[in-house]
Amino acid sequence: MPIEYLPGLKPGDKIDLSQFDNKKKSESRPEYYLYPIQEALRELAQRSEYRGLVNDAGQIIMSGPEAEFDNQNIKLNEEAWAKEEGQTWEEWTIRKESDPASLAEKGITLLFDRILRGKFAVLRASDYDDYENGADNIIIDRETGAVICGIDDVFGDESDDGGKRKAGKVDKIKRKMAKGGARIKYGATIKNDQLVPQELENVPLFYFSLSKKELSDLLHSISEYNKPTEIENQIYQKLVGSLSEQYGHFAADKSLDKRLRANLNDFAPSLAKMKAEIEEA
Repeated sequence: MPIEYLPGLKPGDKIDLSQFDNKKKSESRPEYYLYPIQEALRELAQRSEYRGLVNDAGQIIMSGPEAEFDNQNIKLNEEAWAKEEGQTWEEWTIRKESDPASLAEKGITLLFDRILRGKFAVLRASDYDDYENGADNIIIDRETGAVICGIDDVFGDESDDGGKRKAGKVDKIKRKMAKGGARIKYGATIKNDQLVPQELENVPLFYFSLSKKELSDLLHSISEYNKPTEIENQIYQKLVGSLSEQYGHFAADKSLDKRLRANLNDFAPSLAKMKAEIEEA
């Protein structure tokens, strides 16, 4: 029996290439990778060191006497935001999960985990600390316990308003740092070589930025490969370079809260470890 390479195609028929073009276009859209990224976060959460600390989305679990109250307020706020957009809460939540900014937060968490695993714990902040304290990612040095928080963003290409979004993000970080850094109500730290829940104060806050193309490339790489690829290493190098530049700026600011300055000093050795991973890649 002859092999049918393209089912339904007869000799002389034209091949409709649009089906392949559409697949290529869809793969360039960040939301195309939502499911494999969710699966990767679920695998992260199932590690023994994270059980009971993070949920299946890789977020720190809200626990303690005020957790129920805070969760109720989060739901009320989200329902109000959904109503403003003419959606149900369920519809709004689904759209939020596939939003490029949300996918950037997830992708950056997985990227840092893939490269820094073993030396750092890289977690997503709770919804409370995302909404109330402006923290998306929490990075903890396993050796020293030093903690930093990251705010990510998806910038547009040069032709759109990406620059405006970046300027707004930078201003937000500066204001937070001028007020003493981030407060993380549902944070974590290292005690006796174990990750444990702990509220954190005066945490250094930095932004991580990705272009739309970088985000799609990153999500594709994480979805398709079990270990960091060249594109992941390149994006990691860019993010750590930006982190180093921001650190230098804030470390030179003598007006910052002394507790925040102390935490910045504690982070200096951690930043050196992050840079060392670039050299080893």
